[in-house]
Amino acid sequence: IFGLMAFSLNLHTGLTGMTNFGVIFFVGLGAVTVGLLSAPTDTNGYGWAPWQATILAVAVSAVAGWLLVYPTARLRMDYFAIVTISLGEMLRISLQAEPLLRAGTVTSAIGISQYARPFEGWWEAGPSAGVGSLLGLGGPAPYVVLLAVASIVAILAVWFLLDTVLSSPWGRILRSIREDQEISQHHGHNILTHKAASLALGAAVAGLAGALWAWLNTSIFPDFMNPVRSTFLVWAAFIVGGRANNRGMVVGAFLIVIVEFLFNVMVVSRGNTDLAFHNVVGYLDTAFSWLIVGLGGLVWSALSITQAFPKGDVIVELSHLKLALIGSVIVGALLLSSKGLLPEIPGRPKRPVGVAPDDFDEEEKVE
Repeated sequence: IFGLMAFSLNLHTGLTGMTNFGVIFFVGLGAVTVGLLSAPTDTNGYGWAPWQATILAVAVSAVAGWLLVYPTARLRMDYFAIVTISLGEMLRISLQAEPLLRAGTVTSAIGISQYARPFEGWWEAGPSAGVGSLLGLGGPAPYVVLLAVASIVAILAVWFLLDTVLSSPWGRILRSIREDQEISQHHGHNILTHKAASLALGAAVAGLAGALWAWLNTSIFPDFMNPVRSTFLVWAAFIVGGRANNRGMVVGAFLIVIVEFLFNVMVVSRGNTDLAFHNVVGYLDTAFSWLIVGLGGLVWSALSITQAFPKGDVIVELSHLKLALIGSVIVGALLLSSKGLLPEIPGRPKRPVGVAPDDFDEEEKVE
């Protein structure tokens, strides 16, 4: 799912040069549309089939991306980034405050829940038992296994689509816009139309990622669109992987999500001695306590420590440590390779079949 988000960001920022800090806006549009349309009609939903809701969600995100380019056409890229951040926050606040964006339980409860997920009944009634036995789970395989397969199929299909489209002349036009849009316009390209098409295609990919993410979380709340949980991680994957390189997006997303997953396991391990990372968390807490109380106590007073840790437990906040580690990964990746782990490799159009290099030389001589 984060790989699909990174694909969207890479198309907008890495290939077209539009600094997009609001990828969660398009992801949220897809998720909210799927959730509202698939929720039961008696709880403010519309009762659509999940596949129908997904098609419309992708279309809504694509239309939003297409329309966004027109009011922002004359903005510099830093101001465009501010606009995209604002759109994401507007949708998050609307999800919290707007009654029309509530469904699933009672219409007064914030969020969207209890929406239908594709093939969930079919999976639980049949294949889940066989797949669970095949994987050695000791019981039926959960729905998340089917969702994982669907996500893999989606990312491979989108990857192939983007590579095919971007290896065409249109992909070279987007790169020319990224490098110098005035020169690209001088060569007869309609900058506005190409940017709109790029935003629409990337937004559609993000909308699909939003639908998959909604099915994974089983509910949509305002915290779903928290930039720290979404935009920051997608940008981390983009920077670490390397711009304008879809393989880099997959690698970057994999690394960032693995780091987040390990820290989530560590949070659970703190209170469970049977889990693998329990001792690691203990060492981190001990080191943090020494840093704050032992070493820091030489600088600040005991009252300062009490005010900062009113419960008396001087332990490391793993969610903050996770963000610090991801930030360190970004800085390290930039120091080791400013263009990411897999830098962009300049390409050139393939020579037509049956045309020898000498034929081009003869044409140049004639000209």
